[in-house]
Amino acid sequence: MGFRDVFINVARQIFFDNSTNGFVSDDVQGAIEEINTEIGEVSTTASPGFGFGRSLNVKKNSWLMRTGNVPSNKTGVTIGIQAPVLIKIDVGNEDINTFDIAIYEHEGDEINLTLLTTVSIVSKRTDSFTPSDFGTVTATQGRQIAVKLTTGSSRNIGVDITFKGQE
Repeated sequence: MGFRDVFINVARQIFFDNSTNGFVSDDVQGAIEEINTEIGEVSTTASPGFGFGRSLNVKKNSWLMRTGNVPSNKTGVTIGIQAPVLIKIDVGNEDINTFDIAIYEHEGDEINLTLLTTVSIVSKRTDSFTPSDFGTVTATQGRQIAVKLTTGSSRNIGVDITFKGQE
């Protein structure tokens, strides 16, 4: 029996409380293996959370920026996964506001700018949306994502978007 096998056997004997975290395993080794499986699935089939934002007062028809204050309609974030499907949109802003956020894809510099979906934030600081809110939204691998505040206004807004795809 090797050194690694000894630790695996010990980890299987250590109790793990799964009552508050959604794990199935009730031993440390099983919990580690669950985490490893989850990380493996996410790292190969989901995008990182693409973040967009804009500071100060943001008025309707304003494009949000990506990292480095680059307008997302000029240079968005490229989708690198195969067969991307939108699975989550998280929106936050400083004040309690009502506004719409539109998600687009394009080839860069607004070339072939295509609306994917729109979500509405109604009198809230934050909101989270899933396909049950906006339907099934597919995007194109290799295209760029852009985000626009299309109605209303906001202050210090942030929008995070996650896609899931195939390996």
